[in-house]
Amino acid sequence: MANRLKEIVRDSGTASLLVVWLVVGLEVLNGNFADAQPLQTVNMAIPAKSFQMVIYPLAKERGFMKEESIDLRVIYIAPVTSIQAML
Repeated sequence: MANRLKEIVRDSGTASLLVVWLVVGLEVLNGNFADAQPLQTVNMAIPAKSFQMVIYPLAKERGFMKEESIDLRVIYIAPVTSIQAML
């Protein structure tokens, strides 16, 4: 075992590759995923449950919004009220 390790260390290309794999392996095993971005909350006003507007709740239900880091809140509200709320 020790002789085999010495052969690996002697070969500079293999030693470099071994170091790279060691560093990559340690980073993967570290498991520090604190840099992941939180979901951004987006409120969306929809005037009615119509065929044209069905794509938004459906995309939320199937998880497409979370893939894009969006926490979608679909609010059913009258068009005039939604414009006033936006302003």
